Amino acid sequence: MLQTLLSLDPASRSFQWFQTVFPTEDSGSVAERVLRSAQLDVTYSNKTAKALITRQKAPCECGDVMDHAMYTRNVQRNINGHIDSALSAALEWSRHLAVQRRVYRYHRHFVQVVNAQSDPFLPEHWLFKEPTHMYNLPLLLEQYPNARIVWTHRNILDMATCNVGRAVDKRLALSALRSGPDNAGVALNTRKHTINAETRFVDVYFEDLQSDPIAVIRTIYAKFHKTVSPAHEKAMRKWLKKNMRKPKEHGLSVKDCGYASIQQLNEDYSEYLQWFPRCKTTPKHVEL
Repeated sequence: MLQTLLSLDPASRSFQWFQTVFPTEDSGSVAERVLRSAQLDVTYSNKTAKALITRQKAPCECGDVMDHAMYTRNVQRNINGHIDSALSAALEWSRHLAVQRRVYRYHRHFVQVVNAQSDPFLPEHWLFKEPTHMYNLPLLLEQYPNARIVWTHRNILDMATCNVGRAVDKRLALSALRSGPDNAGVALNTRKHTINAETRFVDVYFEDLQSDPIAVIRTIYAKFHKTVSPAHEKAMRKWLKKNMRKPKEHGLSVKDCGYASIQQLNEDYSEYLQWFPRCKTTPKHVEL
């Protein structure tokens, strides 16, 4: 939701799915032709056609660009555990620092290509979203030294049950959860050593976003000395009226997430919780 609300600002730009598949000057018209075919072709259901149209119009995550280099979680999720030796070697190769740096360099070049092919309007800012950015912050900031970071936070048990509950491959989700504290540590360490970090990072809590999303967007903009335009606010209210809903309950326990107890979960994320104590899980939270 946060990415969508931020992307509704007319002064911003985000990657769109067809743009990442057809990175050409004609990508927009290619997308329109595909969508028209989807609407007319009897082999497509109305639901499928609507899904294609929605995906074309919605902002997509950077993973759709970074997958060009076989780097992000999408590749590992799609193969769903069926890894042959060649693919396994490729994935291992992608984890090396030099390769990761090359991936982020490619990311910046892709942005430059999109800017070069755009109409005379250039956005005031680009909006990037990808979970792997947080534990690759040093590499991201190498390519975008003026980047400003919106870091979202959630109660760690809610985060864990949501990630495991939504996962197609539970093993990958549990493995990612176990590496979460180390990944958060990398992000925290980068934040500690980033010049003027207090003006470049803004923290957003999931509960606040659910209770008053527009107030959260205003807070983000104020932090970066910007204001929400009337057109942006109108677009956000329209989207929220149509799409706002309560988060899905997955009905999972702390043990379903690979932890013996709440205490163990909190201990694993102890460094993170020192910075963001609102995310700590308590027995009272579990009862709720």
